[in-house]
Amino acid sequence: MKNNRTEVLLTEEDQEEIHRSLKGNYPKSLKEGRDTIRNNKKRKEEYALKRNNDIKPLKRTAPMREIEKKRIGKLLSLVLRHKPETINLTLDENGWANVDDLIQKFQLKKSGFTIKDLIEVVETNDKQRFSFNMDKTKIRANQGHSINVDLALPPIEPPEYLYHGTTTRSVSSIMKGGISKVSRNHVHLSIDKETATKVGTRHGVPVILTIRSGQMYRDGILFFCADNGVWLTEHVDVKYISR
Repeated sequence: MKNNRTEVLLTEEDQEEIHRSLKGNYPKSLKEGRDTIRNNKKRKEEYALKRNNDIKPLKRTAPMREIEKKRIGKLLSLVLRHKPETINLTLDENGWANVDDLIQKFQLKKSGFTIKDLIEVVETNDKQRFSFNMDKTKIRANQGHSINVDLALPPIEPPEYLYHGTTTRSVSSIMKGGISKVSRNHVHLSIDKETATKVGTRHGVPVILTIRSGQMYRDGILFFCADNGVWLTEHVDVKYISR
């Protein structure tokens, strides 16, 4: 039997929401009806939704888990390095994206995060893949792009030796044709063997190659150093490589 008094004191929209939440049943009291509305509103806020389908920032009360940081990091790599069109994001010629625009467009794809989340991901990323500008209104990937951007890095003299982490299955082709940038804008080289080992391990059994970068530089080959310490160059000829 319907509780008519309860229905009169709740709006038609509220009644429909309560019926859905209570699986078609009517609330036993006005308090139960209002509690249902309050709980539904809280759940909607947690998922960053309003009733009019506008987007608002997610509210996070607990520290981010590592799995969430990795999720956001992968999303950032996708749109800042390779496919900004995935979320209809615009990068300028130097690879910078507007932070507010980035956050809003991810939220429209239901993959949202807050500016606080974004700052935490950038500052705690172990590979320091991303950077903000001074006032944190823009963000870009430090290197690894497959799209045409100019990082505007000045040429710089490298250390005498740099290192390249690869895998056992790739060594043979490298020792024949050198290290190519393939689909990316540069070859990536590491400052030490430990870092190169981590790079190689991501793809299989690691093999660390030593690069005579000092000699390359003296031979007129340009080097650049990204903001996260990764060394960049166009190509490494096999004559500069040793195992």
